[in-house]
Amino acid sequence: MFNGLGYSVLAIKDVKSFVDFLEVSYNDCDHRKDGEDYRTLCKSLLVCINVAKKNEEDISELLKNILEEMVFRNLPLHDHHKARILKEKPELSNIVEQITVIDTFDYRNKIPRAVKKKYLVKSSKPNA
Repeated sequence: MFNGLGYSVLAIKDVKSFVDFLEVSYNDCDHRKDGEDYRTLCKSLLVCINVAKKNEEDISELLKNILEEMVFRNLPLHDHHKARILKEKPELSNIVEQITVIDTFDYRNKIPRAVKKKYLVKSSKPNA
């Protein structure tokens, strides 16, 4: 899902809709205290950077606008995403530094054990 979102952002360059999507996901994760979905969606920013680099496309302005909107709406990033953006786009460091970081302990970042047992463990009963 995040791959397609990253490609879409590059194709249509609609900053507001993209950040709306991130905001809805963040609010949902904040409500559920489970940050995995938001982390996955934020990977689309890295997809944008990688695809643009591969296609030799300059997305500095697009990424700057996205990050500024994230700062305005107070949307955080996971530390490893923030570090990766800083590494790939050091010219945007002053904006990236303004984005808050989601601490590792703020949310669950793994599937809870009960969910794994209930949905991921195969039944030992033979098919009838």
